[in-house]
Amino acid sequence: MEKLKNLWENTKWFKIIVFIICISLLFKLWPIALISGVIIFGYALYSFVKSKKRGQYTKFKPKTSFIVAISLIVISIIGSAVTSNTTNTDSKSEATPKVTKTSQSITSASSKKEKQASQEKDTTKQETSVAPKPIETTPDKLVEKTNNGTLKSGEEYHFVGEMMRSDNWSTGSTGNYTVYVKAPEQSSIAGMMLYADEHDAESWTDGTKVDFVVNIKNVDLGGDKVPTPVVKTSKILSGGTTKEQKDSIKENDFYEAMSSAAQTVNENLGNTAIDSIDKGSIYPVADVQLNIIFASYSNMEIKSLVQTLNENLAKIAYSKGENNPQFNYYISGVKIGENRSIMDPSEVKFNSNLK
Repeated sequence: MEKLKNLWENTKWFKIIVFIICISLLFKLWPIALISGVIIFGYALYSFVKSKKRGQYTKFKPKTSFIVAISLIVISIIGSAVTSNTTNTDSKSEATPKVTKTSQSITSASSKKEKQASQEKDTTKQETSVAPKPIETTPDKLVEKTNNGTLKSGEEYHFVGEMMRSDNWSTGSTGNYTVYVKAPEQSSIAGMMLYADEHDAESWTDGTKVDFVVNIKNVDLGGDKVPTPVVKTSKILSGGTTKEQKDSIKENDFYEAMSSAAQTVNENLGNTAIDSIDKGSIYPVADVQLNIIFASYSNMEIKSLVQTLNENLAKIAYSKGENNPQFNYYISGVKIGENRSIMDPSEVKFNSNLK
């Protein structure tokens, strides 16, 4: 102790070292420094009041006490701030590995998902690449397979066919639009039946060559499940047309057939019974101009001849795909009757002067 006392009294550097150690301890033990500073500050106030009112002085002067108290409080504030920053830095450094682990787990999960997606894409590509191609065939072979019962639902075929019987294309009881393709070796008259999209069929007509891919599906026909070709894709190779062109061709064919029928009737009778069959006001109206010779016949004879003529004209119209033709009959420009185009096209309704 004597040595320490001598050092304190006789050596400046020892005082400096002690002072630095004390300050450092106060920084570390800032709560104690804060409490001490508050106590000394209270003591300084007490000394100040006592010296001013009573003229008495305490052991430590108020000024000295104030300086010590404020110093301790300042040291405690600085020590608190330094300690808080150190703690935050340590907590952040400890938390960093956890964040890293979390990010690693997220990255790992993301990588797994990407890998799975890549595998699914590869699988899809493989499935697509190994998908079976349509079986190459011909309409004749398909008709043969239908007849011998070897055509199976779910099969897919590719062939090129020539369209036929366009006048008989229609939507049947199954709700499917039916078209026909030539199959000369198996069914030269009827051809092969296909179910197709009516909109696509508007561009086809007799003689149109089409590249088909068809699916075989079981269709309910009268209670029986019948394997039937249904068009999946189609591509016109030649002979394509439009709906307007088809309508025009159909109309021209109809009136040409009527004119041909008039010539046939005249040739069979050996004289001119029909002067002409002209286009009416709108398709499929036809104006039948009878020869003046009919004026010399009795009403009964006129009605019999016109009825027979009308039945033949109606049959021709049916063969051209027109189920409701309208025929107006004239003698010397006077209308004598017309057929029942809606109810029964083969029957003639005569005007009152022939009844």
